[in-house]
Amino acid sequence: MNYKFTNRDMVTILVKDITIVNVYNQPKPSKKYPEPPVFEFLKREIKEQYSKIVIAGDYNLHHKEWESRAGPNTEADEVVEWLHENDMMLITPRNQKTYNNRTNIDLVYGSVDLLHRISFSGVDENTLSDHSIVEWDIYMSQSKNGDEVFISVKRLNIKNADWEKFDKELSSAIKDFNVHNKTLKSTDQIDDQAKVLEEVVKEQWQKGNDIWKILKYINPKSNDTIIPQIRKEDGTLTTTVDEKRHEIWKALLPEIDHGLDREFEIDDDSRWPKLEFDEVDSALADTPNDKAPGDDGITGKVLKMAWLNKDFKERFFKLLQACVKFGYHPKVWRHGIIVVIPKPKKPDYSKPRAYRPISLLKIPSKVLEKIIQKRMTKLTTHLLPPEQYGGRQGYCATDAVLELVQRIETSKEKISAMLIDIQGAFDNVNRNILADTMEDMKLPKALINWTYQFVSEREASMLMDRRKDQCKN
Repeated sequence: MNYKFTNRDMVTILVKDITIVNVYNQPKPSKKYPEPPVFEFLKREIKEQYSKIVIAGDYNLHHKEWESRAGPNTEADEVVEWLHENDMMLITPRNQKTYNNRTNIDLVYGSVDLLHRISFSGVDENTLSDHSIVEWDIYMSQSKNGDEVFISVKRLNIKNADWEKFDKELSSAIKDFNVHNKTLKSTDQIDDQAKVLEEVVKEQWQKGNDIWKILKYINPKSNDTIIPQIRKEDGTLTTTVDEKRHEIWKALLPEIDHGLDREFEIDDDSRWPKLEFDEVDSALADTPNDKAPGDDGITGKVLKMAWLNKDFKERFFKLLQACVKFGYHPKVWRHGIIVVIPKPKKPDYSKPRAYRPISLLKIPSKVLEKIIQKRMTKLTTHLLPPEQYGGRQGYCATDAVLELVQRIETSKEKISAMLIDIQGAFDNVNRNILADTMEDMKLPKALINWTYQFVSEREASMLMDRRKDQCKN
């Protein structure tokens, strides 16, 4: 037992290298108990970030970080600020009722270096107390299923980056990796070049402090990635992260049988010219500097600065040029990270469909997508009916509503409307039917092939409760 952090209001134990503190935070000091609240004691004793620590118990406080309806509370603000300063993150789900089935005051916080080893299990209401039992697991060596901890994925603080040094290091890395500067003549060469260029840029940002300061990609102040228990088809609740992932995958991202793979013979087509530098410049200009990157960690700003490097620019352009020519999307760019976020104002967040899967894709992949998208827009504008508002440049849902209102007002009659939402329409597109449709529209073979390749052999890892699982096809 660690007696330093043990008194009337808290008990501390040391299990191997992990400090576990169980606290009772009394609302206010009294004559009977004149000692200051437990967090005043902890603030005084813990002057610097305390690694591998869990602080669990009755916090006796209300704050929007764990209770969305909580009002202003100065004491709670001070406690939360102290927790954030010490890189502590909420483990228990937001709005998880633990006291008289009304409020959430029994909490578990853990330091960020323990997030891959802590798992919220649930709440047991069958007690003789007015408090429920908060159940959580801690794994002494690693996470239960060996998942990669996404908190370890870094992003770059590019504000004060030494871009001159980055430019020199990038040229040196291209030379060290022996990245050739030849025209790519096959899809195998495209895959190899995409992979090695990614490694070249990644090597630079992974060097760290000599060029830029490395920051945590996930803000420790946010608890948005904690997903509560999910209700299964048999009515029971999930008890592990694996079970939650399984239910989300099954409901939101089901497996699709696309049939046999197809090949498209690429032919010369005047509507599909060679890629020009200004197309890449335009796509990069449309790419936000700080948009969330894929698992390579390469942001828009970093790719833009790499594009200014002559050695990288020549090789990256030839890679994109070959992708456009052959209608091919590199395999290394087909891997995404699925982040599950709650839809707003849903009555029951134990249902899988109360969540929306968002895919974080690599920025170089997005640049190629933008190039193809602009070409596709030019080719299909005259092929789409005027009633098509979605996915078209210069059109939006507001235009559709205004058109509907105008037609209703013009008719001066009672109107009936049927609104249809196709569940998972984009997620469940069959690639062969899509390719057939594009062929019927007489679109260039290279465009059809790129689209087909883009939706083929895709892999994703799901980020849930700050842990990333293995790739799923």
